Amino acid sequence: RGLARALVTVPWAAPPVAVATIFAWMLNAQYGIFNHVLKLMDLEIGYESWLDNPKLALPAVLFTTVWQIFPFSSVVLLAALQGVSEEVREAAQMDGADRFSIFKVAVWPTIQPTVALLALFVTIWSLRRFDLIWVMTQGGPIGATKTLVIELYTRGFVARELGEAAAVGMIGLTIALVVTFVYFWYTQRTERAQGRR
Repeated sequence: RGLARALVTVPWAAPPVAVATIFAWMLNAQYGIFNHVLKLMDLEIGYESWLDNPKLALPAVLFTTVWQIFPFSSVVLLAALQGVSEEVREAAQMDGADRFSIFKVAVWPTIQPTVALLALFVTIWSLRRFDLIWVMTQGGPIGATKTLVIELYTRGFVARELGEAAAVGMIGLTIALVVTFVYFWYTQRTERAQGRR
């Protein structure tokens, strides 16, 4: 089990630049493996470069991002699920509860703090995502994959518009603070609700 977890976390532990380079190669129009597989399946789609198509670039970047972060999230959730009390679950089953009720009563209260923290982590991690997107598309094509961090870098280091770059940075910081505030508000409300029980 330990070896399996170690192998599962490889995508998350891999350097984002290396992951972006590999996926950019796999999505290449001429020698990419994705288009090669589509041709073998006689599918008349995807013969152009995925990352040069405004409609396909964002899904490609999102797929790469999910591929990299999904293993870590899965391991964290699996660890949280292993902390669920078997006694509470068995008691709910003996009372005739269905699967949804068992999840609501026995599983969700245990994993709720972990899910909330993981959601906060993934959200902030996504807001500051730069290296993978920059290597794959540099925010293009036609701004299809441009994020706040890409916009900040472009304004500050390419266009040399430091004032606008600072404004974009403040917007990103404000969003991160709001998300963090919502997380703490949610966790405190949940703890108070559980304390009343």
